[in-house]
Amino acid sequence: MAVESSTTRISHNTRPRRWDLPWRGRPEVINRALGLRSIRLLRLSQGLVEAELEGRLRTFSLDDHPDYIAISYAWSDEHDRNFACLHLQYDETTVLPKSLVGALRTIRNTWTDCPALLWADQICINQEDVDDKNTQVSQMSEIYCGAAQVFIWLGDATEHDELAFWTAQCLAKHRGHATEASVRARWGAKLVDHGLKALETIWSRSWFGRLWVRQEIVFAQKATFFWGSHRMAASELFAACTAHERIVKHKMGKTNWAHAGDILAKWNLLNNASQLFSLIDQGPWLPDRREDVLDVLRFTFDQGFGVKHDRVYGIASMTSSREYASLNPNYLISCEEQFLQTAVYILTIEKSTWKTTASTKCTCPSFVLAIAAAQHRSKSEAMPSWVPDFASSEPLWPVKQDHYVEYSRKYSAGGKGQAAKFDPKYNVGFPRCLQLSGILISKLDAILADSQPPIQCARPSHCEDVYWHYIKKKLVPWYNRCRDFGRCDLADFKKFLHQGEDVGRKLAGPTLTQFRAMVPRTACSSGDAVDVNRTFADLGVFIAWSQGIVHRFDCRRVMTRSSDRHVGWVPEAAKEGDEVLLVQGAPFPFVVRRLASGRYKVVGDAYIDGIMHGESWKERVDEQTTVLIE
Repeated sequence: MAVESSTTRISHNTRPRRWDLPWRGRPEVINRALGLRSIRLLRLSQGLVEAELEGRLRTFSLDDHPDYIAISYAWSDEHDRNFACLHLQYDETTVLPKSLVGALRTIRNTWTDCPALLWADQICINQEDVDDKNTQVSQMSEIYCGAAQVFIWLGDATEHDELAFWTAQCLAKHRGHATEASVRARWGAKLVDHGLKALETIWSRSWFGRLWVRQEIVFAQKATFFWGSHRMAASELFAACTAHERIVKHKMGKTNWAHAGDILAKWNLLNNASQLFSLIDQGPWLPDRREDVLDVLRFTFDQGFGVKHDRVYGIASMTSSREYASLNPNYLISCEEQFLQTAVYILTIEKSTWKTTASTKCTCPSFVLAIAAAQHRSKSEAMPSWVPDFASSEPLWPVKQDHYVEYSRKYSAGGKGQAAKFDPKYNVGFPRCLQLSGILISKLDAILADSQPPIQCARPSHCEDVYWHYIKKKLVPWYNRCRDFGRCDLADFKKFLHQGEDVGRKLAGPTLTQFRAMVPRTACSSGDAVDVNRTFADLGVFIAWSQGIVHRFDCRRVMTRSSDRHVGWVPEAAKEGDEVLLVQGAPFPFVVRRLASGRYKVVGDAYIDGIMHGESWKERVDEQTTVLIE
């Protein structure tokens, strides 16, 4: 049963009464908060191209399966003064972003045969009513899944649209064999030099960088892209993106890496668009499909959103968290409280989905502790040390999580198997404290200051002077300091420098002869030992300037010696006297700091030579205790 409400008229106005109250003065029938399974839909009336937009809001039940179009678009910045006013009865007004008005006009001009029922969040959700907002946001998956079509509005027309549209059509037809050479041969230099550049303006539209569009498109039964006067099915634009990505990837292999900024920017732009299209290509998700919160947070870490709450609520429908009341949308609580509830969910509930099998691709939940500690400089001091700032867009997040995904199955510092299952508990008796089961095995006796690996990513053939200065003045002295401080067997020192990781084959770099000629023999000395060959072998991937090593281990760690005679790499925030904690079931050990209350704070995860495969856990399992982290 549909309930009609007030007539709506949209027109341009240069002086809106209020920007921040888009539902100000709504008649009572519209102000009324809707219950679950109920939505508002806008029926647009026909009109000329430049005529004012008129429509009528009506209330429907999702259980009645109304036939409507859901709009996906990019919200305007709150400081953007490009707006239009929505006039209501009683001379009341509300403000809509110009992007949404453009979408409404395009829809009205496209579906001229009959009025269309539409759903758009800024119109159909009472943004002033938190209860209504919480209810409607919680059923976003059902709203987009129930739509007959999702209308994706990329924005108004630009001077590049015609060429971009033609280029996309050409690439979509020949995506299977599209290379720069084949495209140039088939369509000439115009397409390569100008067409692809025009197409980049499509991938750079703000819609592709918006967080909410992820869950808006994954549930779409059918999706169509519109920009200006052009329209293209999602499958066709995906094909064009795939072909464009292949061309840029081929060009990357031939690029002078000393001037690679432009091509890398294009690659990142395309990679972001390709990820979005891959979600569409998987077909519509059913509302009961679930992904781990950590993994969805990982591939959406750099997406834009409004308030910090949306960092979690914007992806909630795609995850299993939507089943738990504590993570239902609630814009009344602080973002710090929301992040705490999210961390509790991942650590105490989602943890059950993680298994240490070789085929598992999800992240060990102990990653939450590691990333929370790594954010110690940027996150609010009011947050517990084990709770991350999920709204942070630091590049550290994906790099560190990639590391965890790969090596969570290689290491087992906290034991493995059912007897050593990762099982933290949120202790309600101690508010904001996490209860961990583990073993405190040692203290940090000494820390080598400024011992982070001196990483520098470039190719030596393009800047020889800078390269050899890096080798002689930074890399080799760092190596000697670490070797002296560690007092360990040089036979294992190469692996130790890599923090136990397999960094892959050595990339193209200087030979041993070149190294001997450029680096003085006395520079490769430590105490009474002089060994140029060993220095060259141990520093292999560092000497080759391997960009990949930045993603293979944590380059922000510093070197330490512990009270049980182990050497390792610990967080840069670690201090002498901090303790090494083996957390039951966690692949990496953690450095923790004892507080005056007798509880601990997490300093960060670490690599400690000789304990990463559970050696200390097996020897001291009887010393297992409960540790409270705050």
